[in-house]
Amino acid sequence: MPNWTNAQLTAIETRGSDVLVSAAAGSGKTASLTERIMRRLTSGASLDRILIVTFSRAAASDMKAKLTRELRRAASESPDNKNIQRALAALPTARIGTIHSFCLSLLRRNYGELGLPARMRVADDAESKLMRTECMDDTLDFFFSEKAGEGRDPETDFVALTDHLLGGQTDDALASTLLALYEKTSCLPERYRSLVSSAESMRKSADNGDFLLSDCGGAVRRHISRGLEFYGAVFGAAVGELSLLPEFDRKYCPAFEYLLTFVKRAERLLDVGDFDGLKAHFESLSAPRLGSVKDGKTARTEYFKDKKTEFSLFVKGVRERFLSLGGDGLPTTLRRTASITLGIVRVLDEFDRRYREEKRRRGVLDYEDLEHYALRLLSDPERARVVRADYDEIYIDEYQDVNEVQNAIFSAIADKNRFMVGDVKQSIYAFRGADPTLFDSLRGDYTKISAPVTEADVDGRAVYMSDNFRCDAAVVGFTNAVCGRIMPYGNVSYTDDDALRHSKAADEPQYTPVSVLIADVDSDPDSDLDAADAEPEMLASELARLLREEKKQNGDCL
Repeated sequence: MPNWTNAQLTAIETRGSDVLVSAAAGSGKTASLTERIMRRLTSGASLDRILIVTFSRAAASDMKAKLTRELRRAASESPDNKNIQRALAALPTARIGTIHSFCLSLLRRNYGELGLPARMRVADDAESKLMRTECMDDTLDFFFSEKAGEGRDPETDFVALTDHLLGGQTDDALASTLLALYEKTSCLPERYRSLVSSAESMRKSADNGDFLLSDCGGAVRRHISRGLEFYGAVFGAAVGELSLLPEFDRKYCPAFEYLLTFVKRAERLLDVGDFDGLKAHFESLSAPRLGSVKDGKTARTEYFKDKKTEFSLFVKGVRERFLSLGGDGLPTTLRRTASITLGIVRVLDEFDRRYREEKRRRGVLDYEDLEHYALRLLSDPERARVVRADYDEIYIDEYQDVNEVQNAIFSAIADKNRFMVGDVKQSIYAFRGADPTLFDSLRGDYTKISAPVTEADVDGRAVYMSDNFRCDAAVVGFTNAVCGRIMPYGNVSYTDDDALRHSKAADEPQYTPVSVLIADVDSDPDSDLDAADAEPEMLASELARLLREEKKQNGDCL
């Protein structure tokens, strides 16, 4: 019997609500997930009424293999346990798979209601890409013709639209730009049509003069805010530390006190959304020069000096990228951008129509269709209720990498019976539309617990598994140092609970040096590799060297 930690036991035994497990790397999340399912099965839960969703087919196969091994082991130890026998018999048809396999099974039971062909199949990525490319080419040919422009508002004229999007590039870039936008928005419930609300937000902001406080100005506000927060902390530390060194207090502190005051005023202007005031304030930056100090310089004092220089570049960048417009310039630009956005929607409407027709002609769906059709079905409350009644428990792995559509699907079929596992530090699929803020939002909404609970008195509970049983102390410390500095400036919360806790058995020295490998493509002018190729090649070379040259402490090969 494993010696479960308190956090693991809490995740295994808690009932009566959704359970969100924020599980650090190497914390035993898979073992805990498997144990939880096994305890439910051996106590009489029906495997037929359990849904287990993994992020990949390989992970689904691994989960089924683990459950098979555990059930067989349990059967050998308790051969008369009928619950175990029933679970073993149900394994071949167990609902263990990806979100797409779940959606596909739902669609196949309701294809007539959706108007889909009975023998539909899922197109692979290559076929989908080819269809999209051909449909986009046809769409652009249509819009370049005179017919598409007849009777249109000049502001959404297609030729003018292409001028804005291409920026001097060839026409080929237009298709790839529009396809990238279509694909990037496919993870949203409204797909590319969500751009309509963005355009409306821009027009509203232009009329109200509240760009920095509006939805469309949110990304700009967050970018500036994160930078000010970082430099404010640095300058505050500089004033505190340098004031204790007499010469630095005289020659450095005045400049850092000025910068700290500058940052605080900028934060106040940003908080109230004063665009013109922030613009004027950033244009007024004129930090005093640092005095000359001959002796006593340290890495820390040089760090503060470097950050002072960096801050000037940060202010310059913000001023040029976001605050360059004044007077009527910003409202005019917002209205023009809103019109261009609606023009893009018009083109994507035509592309989407052609793409859907081509898929219907071939009798295929793409992976995004599986999710959107499933969500359409589940948007009907009665249909959702019927599907929800099929499951007593729903287990979802890698929840930090779900997108908005997937989250909506899981929410529709759940009734305080979801068990979700994830880790915001390991969210790596943003390019596919993964949104770790969904996981983070649930962490904030759910009640944090540190001991098993079975009462059904709340919607959800959050469990933090921070012990790392896999890595040496140096790796854990290095990871915490990096994440502790960069994660607070992302779009998710980061607390002490997110830091790894070194829990590896001390069979070897607790500290070994950490190596940082940097793929510097600029250092070799003769190399034709870009960063994307140089990094895996560097890693492969290092792994080969380790296997060839390094030994374990007992002398064995790695």
